[in-house]
Amino acid sequence: MKAVKNILAASTPQLFLLLLWLDSLQQPECQSQGTFVPWRFFSFFCMPPSHPETGCVFPFIYKGKSYHRCTSADQHEGKSWCATTPDYHADLKWRLCNQTDCVFPFVFRGKSYNSCTRAGRTDRRRWCSLTANADAGKDWLFC
Repeated sequence: MKAVKNILAASTPQLFLLLLWLDSLQQPECQSQGTFVPWRFFSFFCMPPSHPETGCVFPFIYKGKSYHRCTSADQHEGKSWCATTPDYHADLKWRLCNQTDCVFPFVFRGKSYNSCTRAGRTDRRRWCSLTANADAGKDWLFC
């Protein structure tokens, strides 16, 4: 893609700028800004988080890799993010993570969980752990 951008930059600057903007829509660090962000010699508009009120979906696919927890992949500010649908590139839906997001997989009573569970609950409410080991961390929330 970089070689194509360089060729197009020399011949059609408008098309090159359009490609830069379209490429920026794929990047979580750009989307989290919601403002103009400098990129080399140009500026382009970045999208705000698409679904900040929606919960993370784990696992989710980003650039062919499966993620079971929030990631800072391609995020140059160090902020963690997650997809809010199973395939980020199919839907481009995501949100920034915070300290109250579930961690997957997590272990509870010796069993590994990749999604919310009802294990250990008599009321059958679904919950998840905020740490990798629910037995040790004791931090959890309802899903």
